[in-house]
Amino acid sequence: ALDSAGSLDPMLVARLELAAGFGEWARDRLAARVHWERAVAAFRDLEDERYLSYALGLLPGTYIAERDRYAEAIAQCAEAIELARRVGELPLIAQALNVKGELARVQGEHDVALTAYEEGRELAEAAGDQTHLCIFLANLGYMARHRGDIALACRLTLQSLRLSWNLGRRLMSTWTLSELAGPELAEGRPERGAIFVGAADQAL
Repeated sequence: ALDSAGSLDPMLVARLELAAGFGEWARDRLAARVHWERAVAAFRDLEDERYLSYALGLLPGTYIAERDRYAEAIAQCAEAIELARRVGELPLIAQALNVKGELARVQGEHDVALTAYEEGRELAEAAGDQTHLCIFLANLGYMARHRGDIALACRLTLQSLRLSWNLGRRLMSTWTLSELAGPELAEGRPERGAIFVGAADQAL
């Protein structure tokens, strides 16, 4: 479809760039970035705040672990959140908060990450956005384990696993199942942790 972009409506082309980024994301992060950068530029030209917020909430995820782009990526998240608040789209705010949290966590800014995840969980619950809710629960479980609160880590991760399983989100379920290995290892049960990792591997 993008090969025929010159004969298509500009809004459709912008949405195709957004979709193409999702198609590339699991295979090639930099290719996804190119598509989402084009989507951001196109939606900005079209003055469509809702879709601009959507694209801006995705693009900074391609900068995770790139320390020299951290400030730029955080600024993109902030703009995405501001736009989403303006158009009243709670799931878009949650999406951008999750990316902000991931960016901060990888850079060691754990307080920033925790604040983003907690706000995101509240918004996801308010919006009935169960897809983002299971992600935030898992991320908060990871943060709890990092702080040494193993009981909380297990509880949050299990909540995420149950929710993602009930939603039929197999990939999220397997990822969350493997996350349960961390608390088991911390509690001195490496064999049980290995079972969780093996089960997640078999489930994929």
